[in-house]
Amino acid sequence: MSNVLDDKRKGTLMPDSWDAERYRERAKQWRDRAASVPEGPQRDACVTIAEGYEQLADTIEANRPSSG
Repeated sequence: MSNVLDDKRKGTLMPDSWDAERYRERAKQWRDRAASVPEGPQRDACVTIAEGYEQLADTIEANRPSSG
């Protein structure tokens, strides 16, 4: 099994098998959860998690080799 250090040595930050769409769906789920709780620390945490998943999806897509 590969670890992060091995990937960095190879010049790869993310495994090619990661699916950005999976993380976009998780972001949506956390945003939906945030909308279902009152304003406050719990909602803020849900929004922060959603933003993290969105950033992860963006990073995966940005690091994906172009097919053209």
